[in-house]
Amino acid sequence: MSASTSTELRHLAEALNVASVEKTESIQTLWSGYGELYRIKTSSGPQDSLIVKSVHLPKETTHPRGWSGKIGHKRKIRSYQVESSWYRDFAPRFVRFCPMPTAFHLESTEHGFLLVLSDLDAAGYSARPTSLENRDLTPYLDWLATFHALGLTSNIEGLWNPGSYWHLATRPEELEAISDYRLRHYAPAIDRELRQARFQTIIHGDAKLANFCVNARDAQVAMVDYQYTGRGCGVQDVAYFLSSALSPDNCAMREAEALSIYFTALEAAIMRHQPTLNATEVVEEWQRLYCWAWADFVRFLAGWAPHHYKIDRYSLQLTEDVLRLLEKREKQL
Repeated sequence: MSASTSTELRHLAEALNVASVEKTESIQTLWSGYGELYRIKTSSGPQDSLIVKSVHLPKETTHPRGWSGKIGHKRKIRSYQVESSWYRDFAPRFVRFCPMPTAFHLESTEHGFLLVLSDLDAAGYSARPTSLENRDLTPYLDWLATFHALGLTSNIEGLWNPGSYWHLATRPEELEAISDYRLRHYAPAIDRELRQARFQTIIHGDAKLANFCVNARDAQVAMVDYQYTGRGCGVQDVAYFLSSALSPDNCAMREAEALSIYFTALEAAIMRHQPTLNATEVVEEWQRLYCWAWADFVRFLAGWAPHHYKIDRYSLQLTEDVLRLLEKREKQL
């Protein structure tokens, strides 16, 4: 064990007011080498097992696809600030209805961030499916629908505005790298359509399957990783989730099924948690914006990783539908 790790564990013991803390498992390194996610065992306290997200801001950054630089570094710092805000100011209201970790300690310094969270594995959410090709989508879409319903009237101070890790304002380099002139030209209009939607909520912002933890016994799910949570339309999470859980062909074949599950759950959740809102109006607007959410994500991929497998017939067709509509609008001006 390194000296820095030993020092951090002693600091954690003091912060958690326990006699000692032991690192029991390294779970993974954080994206682009920004630190580590690991499991600890405490000598006493409210829970035996906890998760530590230890963020150390590097002097030099590396990115798996070559996107290293000041813009990306600032985005990462902001993302950890947002995640800390989420667990401190928002999670306590959401966790009752949307299972997620709770925070036992949150800390930030000039050198990084330290988040100590409840262990979802210990709570029964230990399964991590890597694909849902022939499996039930309901628990995942129900979770997202409830999350979005709860966020419809929320203040977003401390979160991203707008949310999602690919939103246009934080991706100027990727925008310039897009070779498709039409997509690059209409990118601001796609972004504007989503931002100016009447019904805005809190979106998770990185709702990929890998961020879901499953309690197989109770067929329930929980979510982790709130670095890109902020203002948006619920279908932005839905489109991204489906892109991560299903193959491109299955996205097309299961679209009607998935959207029916999500919007049925959304309508019920709005009626339960936001009775003063017109659930039908929210559903109708977000149904219309589903293809716009896909087009916005394709815009990001086209600059970030132009040969990505998610740029396929299905996603390109939805994007083409949006581009043709924008061309039609432009001609009418």
